[in-house]
Amino acid sequence: MLLKVDDGKAVFATHFLRCAVDRDDEKVREALAPFQVEADGVVCYSQEEADAARAALDGLKIAYTVEPQVVDRAVQEKAQANRYATRSEALRHLVEGVPLPGEVLAEAIANATTLNELKSALLGSLQPGRVKSETI
Repeated sequence: MLLKVDDGKAVFATHFLRCAVDRDDEKVREALAPFQVEADGVVCYSQEEADAARAALDGLKIAYTVEPQVVDRAVQEKAQANRYATRSEALRHLVEGVPLPGEVLAEAIANATTLNELKSALLGSLQPGRVKSETI
């Protein structure tokens, strides 16, 4: 699954242009600078971007194949309902099913029946070393 995170929202690729790109070639780097270039091709997030990338590759005389990207509707809906700090976090959540920190905290708070359980839930959601337990 090809995606990026833009202002907290997951944005899915619409096209992948599979090609051999020499990322060490200055002319290639310059022509493909506006795009997300991977070792095996160029990732595009809209039809307009795909058209521009194809034109750049054609200008460089680099052969490519276009691979349309299709994302399951359930994955798109799950992504739309959440915000992500990083691309890695989005992939872990959407592909591997790893819950987001807020989901873990919400569940822990909902299941807390005593103040000590609530305190433990809050402490467990914090990043280590940021807050001392005595301050809660």
